[in-house]
Amino acid sequence: MSSYNSNGGNGANDNNLADILQLIGQWFNVTGDTLGFIGQAMAFEQAKKDTIQAQKEKQQQELQQQQMQQQLEQMQQQIKILQEQIKKQV
Repeated sequence: MSSYNSNGGNGANDNNLADILQLIGQWFNVTGDTLGFIGQAMAFEQAKKDTIQAQKEKQQQELQQQQMQQQLEQMQQQIKILQEQIKKQV
């Protein structure tokens, strides 16, 4: 009988070990899924930041173009005034 109990005990220990290993495997699975989700969220947040930065850069470039256009128009106006002054002196 004692030999039967010990074999039964080993079988129980083997089952416990299998259960523990299965639990550890499930924990790794859940951890991997969680890390994957966190990675996707971080990538999404970075893409959002990149989009916002690109929009800011585009707005800055448009503002610079507008300023250059205004300066060009002012210079053209000054040239016209100078040309009129030259005509009056001639």
